This record gives sequence, C-alpha cells and structure tokens, in this order.
Amino acid sequence: TSLGQKVEKEEYSRDKESIEIDKVERKIPKWINNPTQINSRILGLYMLLSKNGSRSISYDRLREEYLNKFNDDKFDRNYVQMKNVAEKNHAKVFSEDEYGNISLWEPVAYFIKNKYYQLGLTSMKR
Repeated sequence: TSLGQKVEKEEYSRDKESIEIDKVERKIPKWINNPTQINSRILGLYMLLSKNGSRSISYDRLREEYLNKFNDDKFDRNYVQMKNVAEKNHAKVFSEDEYGNISLWEPVAYFIKNKYYQLGLTSMKR
C-alpha cells in the first residue's frame, strides 16, 4: 500500500485543482443535506451573509455570526479546511484575500450557487 499511497500523492500534486473541484462537487450536496454539519453551517451562513455568494464578506463577520448563532468553538478549525487545497481538507470552497475578505473560490463558485439555487435555498445570481 505504500507504493499506492506514493502514486496517489504524486497524482495529487500534479493535478490539485481538478481533484479539489471534484471533491467539492462530491461533497457540497452532502453538506447541504446535513444542515447540522459544521461545514454546512459555515457555507450556509456565508451564502446568507454574502447575498448568495454575490459579494465578499469579512472573515471577522462570518466568524462572529457563526459564534453568535451556533455557540461552539468549531468554526476556526473547520473554516481553515474550507479555504485551503490539501489532500485531507474538507473541500476548498472559499478564497480569502490579504484583507480577510472571503468569497467563493472561483473554480467552484457557479457550482455552489447553482446547487443552492436548485434546492431553493437561494436566488440565482452569477
């Protein structure tokens, strides 16, 4: 299995972005269908605060709103895994600029907006 793991790591390092996009497309429907899951809560709150992903919001605002609404300490460790590309992350759905403004990660933004729209959770805006 160590040879298999080595091959997987090499494949991942060569094609991180497309693997990450596939991961997002696989996981987002599961998150949406499980509203108590931390990732679902963070993304859903982001979609609400950002007017369905149509504008960026600050990290501080998202974190504060999450803490006020859900009163748990799970935001930080889950959010980090939602903004980075990594083999074992949750899935990259966010981009964050140098000022702490969060937006949907461009390669998956339309997919996420469309999934929320299809389920009647948001209105559709590109």
